[in-house]
Amino acid sequence: MRGVKGSSGTVYSRPRLAPRILIVDDAPDVRQLHEHFFHGTGMEVATAENGTLALDAVRRSVPDVIVTDVSMPIMDGLDLCRRLRADVATREVGVVIVTGDPSEQAQAALDAGCDAVLGKPCSRTLLLSTIRLLLDRRA
Repeated sequence: MRGVKGSSGTVYSRPRLAPRILIVDDAPDVRQLHEHFFHGTGMEVATAENGTLALDAVRRSVPDVIVTDVSMPIMDGLDLCRRLRADVATREVGVVIVTGDPSEQAQAALDAGCDAVLGKPCSRTLLLSTIRLLLDRRA
């Protein structure tokens, strides 16, 4: 529950809105697949094709969780995560890295501050479970 402060200074609770997820991947088909799936789970979904555009999207509306690829042009997923962690406004955003080579990328992703590393292809069930776990931790 999030609190809303009334004019009298009293904090009223209201139900939490749908979780906001940002999907970051340079492959349009991957973005579209994730977007369609997460909309079906009742989540609000935004997409970006690289880390730079993701940071722009985050400045407009901070998501609850970001699901990002590692290898992308302009700014990769690891750089994106480092920048999110360096900013007080975004350091608590959950970050899930999805990579084609988790054994090679896992330590670098964790060092960058990512919360979870999943291999591609990953099951929708595993991805959704990971996101829900991160959302529960931040509730």
